Amino acid sequence: MLSLPIGYANTTPLSLKIGNGIFTVIDLETLNALNMQILLQPAKSKTCWAHCISMVTEVPEAKILEMAGHSHSANFKEVAEIMIKLGYPKASRKYRPFFYQKELPKLCFLCLSWKGRGAHLVVYNDGKIYCPGKGIYDYNLKNIDKQEVKAKYYLYIGEKSEEAK
Repeated sequence: MLSLPIGYANTTPLSLKIGNGIFTVIDLETLNALNMQILLQPAKSKTCWAHCISMVTEVPEAKILEMAGHSHSANFKEVAEIMIKLGYPKASRKYRPFFYQKELPKLCFLCLSWKGRGAHLVVYNDGKIYCPGKGIYDYNLKNIDKQEVKAKYYLYIGEKSEEAK
């Protein structure tokens, strides 16, 4: 749980300098209610996957990049292997296509792709999208960047194992 400096309202965006990066926590009241914090990736970064893992596991992004051995794009298999190492034994190594929100588990990673752009990983948490590039928004894929999403896949995360808690 994040404590606010005196004078901050619960809806005031708050930037934190951690190591070499600046992370912005947005709409703290909503985040505290969902028990998840948004981590925004630096512009032109290819580490959305590491930020998503960090949001779900609360393991620092630097540690996740160290585990991966690189700081560029990662595939679902790499993401799943890191999640398994961090105590999520049921994390799927294969992505699954979806067409409707009702098909999604309460918590999962979504891989979204737009026309003319590469893929982007976000966290889906009970109807909200936690996007390391844009922040938090309600699930409505037609309004993302005002473009139609052309590919939609999800990666099941599962529960954290009792041994890892």
